Amino acid sequence: MEEYVKEAEEVSFEGGVGESYDKEWALKDQAYRDGKEAGEKKGSTTKAIEIAKSMLEKNMNIDLISELTSLNINEIKALTK
Repeated sequence: MEEYVKEAEEVSFEGGVGESYDKEWALKDQAYRDGKEAGEKKGSTTKAIEIAKSMLEKNMNIDLISELTSLNINEIKALTK
C-alpha cells in the first residue's frame, strides 16, 4: 500500500500537476482573504457612518465625531446634506 501511495504522489507531481493544484488553492485562499478584508472594511465604514449620523443628530462637534469614528471631516459634512 505504501508503495502505491508513493507512486501516486510521484505521478501527481510530474509535469507540475501537484504544483498547479497548490497554486490554484493558494490563489483561491488569497481571493477569499482579500474579499473578507474588503467586506470587513466596508462593514466597519458603514457602522462608522451610522454612528456619525447619530452623533450629528445630537449636535455633537464634527471634529469630535471625526476623532471617534475615524471618518474625515468631509465625509461627515457630506452626511449632513
